[in-house]
Amino acid sequence: MRRLAALAIVLVGFGMAGCNAPPMKEYDYPAWGFAASFWSPPKVTDSPASGSEPHYLLVESDQAGRQFAVYAGEGLHADATIDAVGPDAAQRMAKSMGGKVGPMTYASTGAGVLGREFEIDRNGKPYAAVRVFIANGRFYEVAAQSVLGPDDPAAKDFLDSFRITAAPRGAPPPISAQTNAAPGDAASTNVADLMRLAGRRP
Repeated sequence: MRRLAALAIVLVGFGMAGCNAPPMKEYDYPAWGFAASFWSPPKVTDSPASGSEPHYLLVESDQAGRQFAVYAGEGLHADATIDAVGPDAAQRMAKSMGGKVGPMTYASTGAGVLGREFEIDRNGKPYAAVRVFIANGRFYEVAAQSVLGPDDPAAKDFLDSFRITAAPRGAPPPISAQTNAAPGDAASTNVADLMRLAGRRP
């Protein structure tokens, strides 16, 4: 499959992290089966299926030195499991970012949807925290990166705010994507792009 084009969250030019962050507000995406909280209305990219690329939704925010993003992608095989998809997505993302997969643990939404959580480490230091889930026939990636590091309470609050909601099942893989293919190389340090790359399923 061809590599997806780069999107907008570039990990440079951060502003200073605010000391008194405003309360987060939940934004709901019922057609895609999830909700998550942001400080202000996030940017939303809804990309239709094209060729071998599945339909996906990307919701992203870059504010106060933090980047928060949720990727929801269709195109999963009916037998896809988080045990197979989670580690594979982590390796793809780490490779594309020029980093390594840090510790991987189980994660769960507040309603008990089980997934995986892992760090992306660069230059021996934690760089981003990512959680992945499968539900509604879709693959979800939730990522947080902060100038204050992985222990930033705001980053954890964002990750914890993600929840799965009821939704129609996502579309299966397009016919042209029924065989395994390498994702290609990504020349980006862009969280949104890397989430899309890791989220593609053959």
